[in-house]
Amino acid sequence: DGVTWFRELYDANIIDVTRHTPLKIILIRKPKEIILLFFHNHILSDGRGLLGLLRQFIQFYENMYYHRTGYEVIPDFKSIPLPVIRPPWKDCSRRHLDIFLKKCRLFLREPAAEVHHNGGVDTVGGLMLVARVLSPEQFSLLKSIAKNHQATINDYMIVTMFKTMKGWNERRGGRPGRFYINVPVSLRSPEDLSVSNNLGGITISPDPQALDNNGELLNQVRAQRIFLTENDAARIDPALAWILKFTPLKLQELLFKHHSHALYPSLCLSNIGICDYNPSHKDEEGFQYMGPARIIGSNVVTAAIPWPQMLIHTYNSRMEVSLSVFRSHFSLQTAEEFLRAYIQELIGEAAQQHILSS
Repeated sequence: DGVTWFRELYDANIIDVTRHTPLKIILIRKPKEIILLFFHNHILSDGRGLLGLLRQFIQFYENMYYHRTGYEVIPDFKSIPLPVIRPPWKDCSRRHLDIFLKKCRLFLREPAAEVHHNGGVDTVGGLMLVARVLSPEQFSLLKSIAKNHQATINDYMIVTMFKTMKGWNERRGGRPGRFYINVPVSLRSPEDLSVSNNLGGITISPDPQALDNNGELLNQVRAQRIFLTENDAARIDPALAWILKFTPLKLQELLFKHHSHALYPSLCLSNIGICDYNPSHKDEEGFQYMGPARIIGSNVVTAAIPWPQMLIHTYNSRMEVSLSVFRSHFSLQTAEEFLRAYIQELIGEAAQQHILSS
């Protein structure tokens, strides 16, 4: 189980960018499988850039394994494209700043409701991480449910998360209020898989009253996403962070200490999308290879931050969902229960319809 290994080895492999290289790779040999763990700091790359790195890694390995002619034994590092870094002045227009300030005012007027947790310190060491994999049948079911609601799968998953958080807090005595979901957004062109960071984000927050009306909830989520996407709102936070780097350090510390917590969302929900690690080497079932080894599983996880982070990716028609949390906020058991509640909410509608029809 790659997640178990990653969780247990995380503490010993935390990367300090002032002393370590930003990438570590660990190989674990088991009787019937091999597990490769990639530990990388976000300073190296975002999720889409990591996909490009893994593709290059697999391609280089296969070139050596199959003794392919025309390929250098040592990779041509100079040919690896470098990220283009430009001052983000165009992303700090009045329109962008208006959107940012409107978001800040809403956060200050209606602070984000936390996903209720037990508190305390879990005795389990390592990264506080849980994960589940939806089978091809479950993933197909999920797509059909989203289609029945005339929604994209991303919109449906966001709507479902709002419903899950509301139901979770109601059952566990959590504080009611307004929920905010931060949705990371890649700022890359589709063909750009360079090893770099080019990531922004948008924050979606429907009216609390809409959480009891599925149709209105979906409409508000869809409308907010479309508005923020069309106005390129995902670029605002990275642009302001870039400008903030040039302010005095004391001012940065003051802003972070006294104001950053006011903009914490309830949860971060990130969907990397479809990860084709080796598109040139697949079998009839769509499984990909690294040399002669069939890649039978894939987990993409993220480190914990003050609010829960859920990361989703699709591989071989399977959807993997991971959840990382702070040890001081959640126990592993509570995190497992929350993830189970979310997946049940995702596909429970179809199961209920099946029971009613039979």
